[in-house]
Amino acid sequence: MDDFSGKTALVTGAASGIGEAIALKLLAEGANVVGMDLQSQLDRFKKEQFAAHPNSFIGVSGDVTDEDAWHNAANIAHNNFGEINILINNAGVMTLAPLSNATSEDWDWIFSVNVFGVVTGVRVLLPYLRGAEEAHIVNTGSMAGLAPRLEGIQAVYSASKASVVSFSEMLRSELAKDNIGVSVLCPHTIDTDIWGSEKHRPSSYGESHEFEVPDRASTAMNPSRVAEIVLEGIRDNRGFIFTDAEGVTTTRIPERMNRIEQDLDWLKGKIG
Repeated sequence: MDDFSGKTALVTGAASGIGEAIALKLLAEGANVVGMDLQSQLDRFKKEQFAAHPNSFIGVSGDVTDEDAWHNAANIAHNNFGEINILINNAGVMTLAPLSNATSEDWDWIFSVNVFGVVTGVRVLLPYLRGAEEAHIVNTGSMAGLAPRLEGIQAVYSASKASVVSFSEMLRSELAKDNIGVSVLCPHTIDTDIWGSEKHRPSSYGESHEFEVPDRASTAMNPSRVAEIVLEGIRDNRGFIFTDAEGVTTTRIPERMNRIEQDLDWLKGKIG
């Protein structure tokens, strides 16, 4: 997909962070955007950056765990702009806790948003994307799902993002025959509101609990830079989109591969 002008995108988690940056970058490139976020976040769509695109941006209320909300957003996009070309499955939440302290509500909440929100979005949007001349899906995974930070007490979050990575790889393979590109975005630490996710935890998923924001968050990458990289990744139909070519990406991935290779070597020694 070389040109975003006139294309239509549905972006989740679009009121802040990476989702907002991608939505604004697409608008700047001439795309139509339907931004979907929680009802409590909708006032953010009144910001000047969005208001500057009255004919090409629509902000809608929707929880990605609610399939009806997905159908509503898709219908709004289709009815207002015609074919839908791009799905940015970006909405996500985080909690921090050692595995021994994680509750069943923690697991249910994180997976309902980070995994099943993505799965539902793809299922609802696929008929629209198949009907488009060009189409692409970006699912936001994480470096935590590809090469987990073992000391970071992010096990529940990491497990959810690992699911998104695997899902995206399989989806890319399946949709290649339909000429629908699929990318999984694996950012490292980005300056977003994800560290405050607990304030959005519904009471049905247990009590929210605050956690200490790690020091690395203070030096995080700006989401606008992530958006630039994402659009380039869509243009070149990359399977993986990374945000760091010299730092954690080039250390944690080889470190994980080394752990895997050590155990493969051990197995070869046992059965050789």
